[in-house]
Formats: sequence, structure tokens, C-alpha cells
Amino acid sequence: MGAYDTYSGTAPCPVCGDWHWLGGQTTFFEPHFDLPPRWFRAGEPQPLQFTPDDLLREPWSGSWIRIRTPRTPEILHLLPDIDGMYPCACGTPLAEVLRFRLRPDGADAGTATLVHVGLYHALADPRALDVDAADGEQVVPWRGNLEAFEQGLRELAASPPDVRAARLHAALTAHFQKLEAARNATDGFTFVTAPMPCEACGDTRERTHLTHFTGPDGRAPFLRDGWTGGTLRPGTRVEGDFGWLDEDVDRGIYVRLRHPVPADGFTIIGARENVGCRCGAGATSVVMRFARDPGGVTFTGASLRVVRGRADVADGDFAPGSHGSRDFPNGFPQPATRDEAVQSLLRTNWRCP
Repeated sequence: MGAYDTYSGTAPCPVCGDWHWLGGQTTFFEPHFDLPPRWFRAGEPQPLQFTPDDLLREPWSGSWIRIRTPRTPEILHLLPDIDGMYPCACGTPLAEVLRFRLRPDGADAGTATLVHVGLYHALADPRALDVDAADGEQVVPWRGNLEAFEQGLRELAASPPDVRAARLHAALTAHFQKLEAARNATDGFTFVTAPMPCEACGDTRERTHLTHFTGPDGRAPFLRDGWTGGTLRPGTRVEGDFGWLDEDVDRGIYVRLRHPVPADGFTIIGARENVGCRCGAGATSVVMRFARDPGGVTFTGASLRVVRGRADVADGDFAPGSHGSRDFPNGFPQPATRDEAVQSLLRTNWRCP
């Protein structure tokens, strides 16, 4: 059995220029679950089970809503899952727009080729709304009743294009307002906010990074009793007993990269993010540094680093383990040695061969 179609691509933030590695799933092309799923990548045609005209004929299909009348049968602009959209580190709310080239291929089928992935200001750039089709599940809110949802889709599809675009804008606005409210509430999560230089080019801007130090479920927090969530900024001090740093133990989901750690502090190297500096060095990890004294630790700052191999984590003391750690195993088998643990993290955290 196959799965949903996926797509992937890269695009810069339209405001700050940071590169984003984008990807997700889409049901727009009606994946056939008895066949292998399609992976839409730039320039690679993927087969369809129907002609391209069929994609643009109906005003709505499944949970997809037609936003405008297609300008050409060969080009499709698609705005995928609104729930998956997020703001850039610079604060810009980002909307992904996928551009496909559609071509007939014989009498009964055709192909779709992803030719461009664009990132636009979701609330201020008209190109975020100037699309042929969009995810209708947020444009028409789900009320727990399929018949009512489909009726809402039909009614919206029958409205003028400017009304449909306005409803799409309202859905995008509501989505990013919800994200901002969650960010301000923190709900037990820990963020670090600091001027973060890119270690490749030196470009420095203030960024905010979500850590795994705490979570709303309260399980295995890295800083333990001295910190329950919020925002760490350079100079923020967390009091408590950090004697465990001198022991060969992991902490929460963070795996120890070396032992012993320096007596005056420690460094945490985060997993690879789907974003990188505008210099184009590659997808980066946030490197967080803490100073230590007898009564606690102090967050001193952070930077961005592209991890390509073992040498790039040589100064790190901890990194988040995707399968947990000795302190929080999550049911996964643990590496027998630290060397194996580092090699596993290189494969999973930073996708190094």
C-alpha cells in the first residue's frame, strides 16, 4: 500500500533571506494507495491517473478549494497544508506556494512536474493568495460533521474569486495568530533568544529557537527543578545543583557527547533545523553555550553551525537524541559505547553519512 504524495524544495525567506528546506504531504493529486507514492521534486515529472484538465475542472475536490479561475491549463499554483506553515526566525509569517507544470501524456493520463517552490509573506504579499487551489480544511473550518464541511466547501466554491481569496487570507491570519499566542504562552516549553552569528559567514541576527529543555508534560527536563519553562536570554541564570555534569550520565533526551565536560561550562549542539543562513552554507544547528559556577548555570549565547561530520561536534557536550538517551530511553536500544552514540547522532540529527 502506498502513502500520501510528498514534495520537497528550498526557498529563501522574502524578508531576511534565510534559506528554508521545505517539504510535506499533499492529497491534491489524489494518490493511489495501491501504487508507490509520488515524490515531487523540482524538474522530475510524476505520473497522474487522469488528465491535467481533470485537476482544474471542479471548483472543489476532497478538501481542496479552487481560489481563482485557472489562467492556463499547463500551470498550477498550489498552496498546501496551512497547518504546516510557520514563521521565519525573523518573524515573517511564511506561505509556501508550489508551482507545477501539467502536461497530457496519451489519452487517459498526464504528468505533473514541480518547477518552483516560493515563500511569500503570508499576510502581506498578494502572491500568497494568487493561487489556483488551496487547502480547504482551514478555509472552511471543520465542525465535526462531514456533510456540513462539504456543504461549506460547495458554498465557498460558488462565491466570487475575491470572496474565496478573502476567506483564504482570514484562514492564514487565524493560523499565525494561534501560533503567536502559543509562543507567548510558552506552555512549559523553553526557548532561547539571542543574537546568533552564523559560524560560516559571521552574519549575526537575533533569533529564537525552541529547545527540548522542558515540555508541557514535564518529562525529563534538562535543567530540572531550577527551570520550568520560558525564554532563556544571554545572562539568564538557572540556580540548582548541577553536580550531575561531573558524572557520565545523559540528561532528559540529551545524549552526552564527551566525558568529562569542562569544569566551567558546557555546550549543547542542537539537531539540524530545516533552515540555514542566507549565505547558503547549508541547513544549520543551534549551538547553545552555558557557563557554570557552584550555584547554577548561566546561558551565555548561541550560534549557527552546519554540521557535516564528527569534527563539527568535537566541542559539544550534549545533543538531543532522536531515540532518547540513557536517562530517557523511550524503549529504543541504546548504543553500547559513546563512539556509537555519536555516530548514531551524526546519522539522525545531522544526516551525515
